[in-house]
Amino acid sequence: DKRAPQRFVTRAAIDVGSAACKLQVAEVDLLAEGSPAIVRVVHEEKVNLLLAEDLEKSGTGEFSDEAMEELGQVLADLKHAAAQHGAEQVAGVATAAFRKARNGFKHLAEMSRELGMKLRVVDAQTECVLGFLTGTSLRKDVKPCDLVVWDSGGGSFQISSRFGGTMETWHCPVGSAIATSTLVTQIQGSHFRHKASPNPVSVAQAQSLTKSLLEMIGTPPLWLFLRLREPGITMLGIGGDTSIFRLASELTGKNRFSRTDVLDSLEQLCGKTDLELRLMEDVQAAQQQPHNVIPKLVLLFSVMEALKCDAVTYGACNGNTAGVLMHQEVWD
Repeated sequence: DKRAPQRFVTRAAIDVGSAACKLQVAEVDLLAEGSPAIVRVVHEEKVNLLLAEDLEKSGTGEFSDEAMEELGQVLADLKHAAAQHGAEQVAGVATAAFRKARNGFKHLAEMSRELGMKLRVVDAQTECVLGFLTGTSLRKDVKPCDLVVWDSGGGSFQISSRFGGTMETWHCPVGSAIATSTLVTQIQGSHFRHKASPNPVSVAQAQSLTKSLLEMIGTPPLWLFLRLREPGITMLGIGGDTSIFRLASELTGKNRFSRTDVLDSLEQLCGKTDLELRLMEDVQAAQQQPHNVIPKLVLLFSVMEALKCDAVTYGACNGNTAGVLMHQEVWD
């Protein structure tokens, strides 16, 4: 007697990002059309952990023991939270910082074994797919074929879009940690390990960083230029409370902001100290992480400039946890 395949399952997805660890527990419909669909979110949480910055500061190409110890504790806590909220399945992905660190794969394999959790480092292409799935889950009012999803973290950014049955992606290993490190080391001439913050940053330094980042980013792919010029396309920037898109949205007071809006915000924040940034009401990224506010805005502006992108719409999410829940390959 064959049992009918299970339709609904409570999954816990963990996104070990380059700047934070995120957890989402949700009821998932495994038999939904296309790919598994999120029916109901049960629990979400996020722990800031600047792994890409730790890697930039190490000077060895490896994560520090302290960062890995902290990550192990965070993952144990997230596993406990998942169990408390009834998760039947738990899986996690690690992204850019782990691909770059020489000891990234080794450490994640050890934690996976010790915690009895399915954790793996995903390649850049999979990270693009996870971002796109997260974007589609946020904007059900927009047809997937009309979405371009931009995910930007500590170690890299990804832009993806699906059209004509094909997933087109652009992955670039430039994130907020690299932008911050470049500002401190190359433009201000200091050691990132010894200088906790680049603030206050002058307008001239911000302009120099823009030039450096544009060189690092290089020429975007032709498909993306063409895609952004099609009518009815939404460029969706996804991320949590300290993401570059949330930062721009809170600074401009707009959910959809232009290149000029970002530039205006950037100019207003140049010259401010960490304390002045921390005291900014309603700007969570500035309150929590004032040291990388300017690099984040410069990175956002630089990518928009490289793409000649007129506007970005912010989509609030808890990292790529929604995409992890929906991407069956992670769970197989």
